[in-house]
Amino acid sequence: MKLPGFVNRLRFRLLVASLLIELVMMVALVSNSLRLIDAHLTNQTERRITAIELAYKTAVALPLAARDYATLRDVIDGWRQADDVVYLVVTDAQGQILAASGWPEGQPLPLASPQVQGQQNREVLHVSFPVDVLGQSYGTLHYGLSMRFLQAARHDLLVQGLGIVALEMLLSFLALYAVGFWLTRHLAYLTEASSRVAEGHYDIRLPYAAQDEVGQLTQNFNRMAEAVQSRVTLLADHLARQKIILNALGEGIYGQDSAGRC
Repeated sequence: MKLPGFVNRLRFRLLVASLLIELVMMVALVSNSLRLIDAHLTNQTERRITAIELAYKTAVALPLAARDYATLRDVIDGWRQADDVVYLVVTDAQGQILAASGWPEGQPLPLASPQVQGQQNREVLHVSFPVDVLGQSYGTLHYGLSMRFLQAARHDLLVQGLGIVALEMLLSFLALYAVGFWLTRHLAYLTEASSRVAEGHYDIRLPYAAQDEVGQLTQNFNRMAEAVQSRVTLLADHLARQKIILNALGEGIYGQDSAGRC
């Protein structure tokens, strides 16, 4: 399969190599940023779970110890108004449900998640903690914490990260293309000029202003073209003189090589 002509150009190869390096660096940077932000969100979720435990334990302990289950239900019904609390259930020491809000009746309670880390892909994080008063356990509070906010945050971060990578690649492409064109334009002129010299146009000269390697290469090309043109001119003059001399002779002339061949 024959590749397009622009694939073999130095400008294209430099552009592709630079973009690949830029892509690798951007992916590494964005991936690390997403990892750090995700770890921060996970840490914030763990802190919220700790804060919920401290607040809920204090409020539940008194009605639970007094067996005031009506007040207990009112308390957990009020807590469930929070957007991220899916359900709340209070059980006694034997695991019997004393009060519930948002949990289907008759359905067994799920096992509590040991930690937030590794649970981010779940829609609901199940948490439970004992309710103690003066060292005596009166029961356990179970609740479900919605993880949709964390999933939404991760999704938004991923979309924004990909958008940043795409925008950075586009800007890098435009910048690298402009810089590559500016750096290699003289090489394109040299390539075209050398092709014309190979076709017999020995009077080709290229202007140069830069004093860098490309400028030196242009000067050397002009010197080479002048030398070739001078040699070709001398050879043409020499052949012309030989033709005039041979045409002026009245006798035939032939030559032999070292083997005696005419």
